[in-house]
Amino acid sequence: INAEYMGDHGLTLLAQKCSKLVTLNLGQCGNVTDDGVSAIVQSSRGLTSLTVAFCGKLTDTSIETVSQNCPKLTFLDVTFCHQLSDASLTSLSEKCTGLTGLHIGECYITDECLQVVAQNCPNLNSLDISACSEITDEGVASILTQCSQLSHLSIARNDDNITDETLNKISTNGANITSLNFTNCSQFTTTAFMSVTQQCTKLTSLVLADCNWLNDDTISYMTDYCTGLKSLDLSRCTQISDTSLIMLAERCPKLSTVNLTGCMEISDTGIISLVHHLQNLITLDLVNCPNLTDAALETVDQYIRNVRAR
Repeated sequence: INAEYMGDHGLTLLAQKCSKLVTLNLGQCGNVTDDGVSAIVQSSRGLTSLTVAFCGKLTDTSIETVSQNCPKLTFLDVTFCHQLSDASLTSLSEKCTGLTGLHIGECYITDECLQVVAQNCPNLNSLDISACSEITDEGVASILTQCSQLSHLSIARNDDNITDETLNKISTNGANITSLNFTNCSQFTTTAFMSVTQQCTKLTSLVLADCNWLNDDTISYMTDYCTGLKSLDLSRCTQISDTSLIMLAERCPKLSTVNLTGCMEISDTGIISLVHHLQNLITLDLVNCPNLTDAALETVDQYIRNVRAR
């Protein structure tokens, strides 16, 4: 059930009528409290997937209740639940050892929590720790070392504590990774990133928004190995030029979604190369690309169904 915008009263009624829920999405239900979560999880002990992202009133009590009542849980999204701490998520990992997806972005979680999760949940395949300011290379390393099935990793906006050390661990232990989000990871170097692209050849989705260390040489190297890419976000990568776009057009034929918002150096030449070569391209974002002319945008419009420009 997708119960977006529901409150505690609605959840209590739902708990009385629906005791066999397997998937529950309470994302952005800002009025839900621990009482509402307690009511629904105690009646739906077979729950396997729970999303409570942006439910800012929830505390550790909610996650403790989930731990005690939902042993079959495999996916939990608590993004932007600022009141959660290591204590409840550590307890969850001890009781829900079959967890495969954990999204804890914008939470005050530390390396110690990730280390316990890595030990208790070896089948974890999706981890989002975006903007978790207390997490460092050490915490990420524990996940990469012990969770061999990891396929999706988002460490977006962790620009202070995540460095090339994490990239080196990904290169060594991330052979099965298909999706990476490095938005605004400013501490990375091109050398370490190129090593990742050489080793993670299964990548299909890559987000590099606001990575100003990225340049044409890096993209050229990446396209030698990551030829299976389907989605690529280069938003506000200010060193990217037409050279990169031509390489992508020629070497990454499966690309269907490309975001070039704020790429100030690209021009008509690169964009036209993309649309002429990429037969699978469906979505192209070109907002704030000042060098593009109307002629190029008209050409794009003929080929691509979803275009955002200017």
